[in-house]
Amino acid sequence: MRFIQMFEFTTTRIDEVDALMEKWVAQSEGRRRVDRSVLTADRDRPQTYVQIVEFASYEEAMQNSALPETAELAQRLAELSEEPPRFHNLDLVRTDEFADRSWTTPRGAIVPGLAKKSFSDPDEVRTPEKTRLEVVSLDGVKAARLTLQPGWRWSECIRPVVGTDSCQARHVGAVVSGQLHVVHDDGADVELNAGDAYVIEPGHDAWVTGSAPYVGYEFEPTTAETYAQPCG
Repeated sequence: MRFIQMFEFTTTRIDEVDALMEKWVAQSEGRRRVDRSVLTADRDRPQTYVQIVEFASYEEAMQNSALPETAELAQRLAELSEEPPRFHNLDLVRTDEFADRSWTTPRGAIVPGLAKKSFSDPDEVRTPEKTRLEVVSLDGVKAARLTLQPGWRWSECIRPVVGTDSCQARHVGAVVSGQLHVVHDDGADVELNAGDAYVIEPGHDAWVTGSAPYVGYEFEPTTAETYAQPCG
């Protein structure tokens, strides 16, 4: 279940708060667990602000809170506030998107909209052992960035989560960096390297080879939506 932390604070030093946030972003690069962060200003109460921070899960939020940079951020924010900040821990129950992404040309014709989203700001993150899957949704079509650490093996890291004998996902994608060896149930195997595009049918095991992380993009929507989640 996705999780949101929200904190409200009052300050006359918002520029310093903004600089503090920029410092935290820089110092926590590669270790923070935040999916999305939004700072808002209360129009009805001058100098009152609400920070909304979204995570893939409560556990991800707790990992983020345990970072020393986060502890320093909270302390400095309290010092910059006119009164103690108010914190709320929220489970995300429902999300609805109503934006109409079609657009009208000057001649009145309706054409499909354009959609773009950065994997640096994913809609969902899944983190089984030695795995990080960042998922974005583009007008209902999902894509994912898959990062696998050295020592990763599907049968050891993902099988305990999904409960199947071999990977039953269909993979269509491209390799950005690292190497991945894939063995199909029928005995066929392939080594994926940076720059390779691939199609891998269901029924296989795979493991990272070499000492560098494997990074690839997954464009099969069903796989992006369901990979590394319990079956059924």
